[in-house]
Amino acid sequence: REDWAAATAALETEAGLELSTADRVSALKLLARIQLSKLGDPAAAEQAATHAAELHQEDFVARVLTASARLARGDAVRAAEALADAAERWPDAEGQTVILLHAAQLMERAGALAQSKSTYSRALELQPTLLAAQLGLIRAERGLGAPESAIVSLRAAAEGASVPVAEAL
Repeated sequence: REDWAAATAALETEAGLELSTADRVSALKLLARIQLSKLGDPAAAEQAATHAAELHQEDFVARVLTASARLARGDAVRAAEALADAAERWPDAEGQTVILLHAAQLMERAGALAQSKSTYSRALELQPTLLAAQLGLIRAERGLGAPESAIVSLRAAAEGASVPVAEAL
């Protein structure tokens, strides 16, 4: 633990030096990883990761680190928001969809149904026949007290599904 504290101090110093943006971002991400996984300080990890993300707007890893730190702090909704933000930086639609699906599930479990509905919908924009996202959207609509929308979504899911799945729906 003492070695990790020393490494953290060195990285904090390095991040404050006159470095290129890329070097500062790298130092901040490493600092966030150490603070989160070795020192058990998710608040400090979130701060370092968020700063890295601010410095490099397209940095996927910084946003995932932010999500991890928020989740470790027990803030599932804000963790899911950071994860959804990270998804938008992933280079292909399939990967984005998987990440968005995880973010929507986190939001749903945390009771943020409006946000989960929006995130499931975004995943469906990328992969319209993804059954897990379709079912998540239906659950969110029901939970938000919109049974008519849930029925429409259920019918849409059944139309695009295989015969056995459509029959089950």
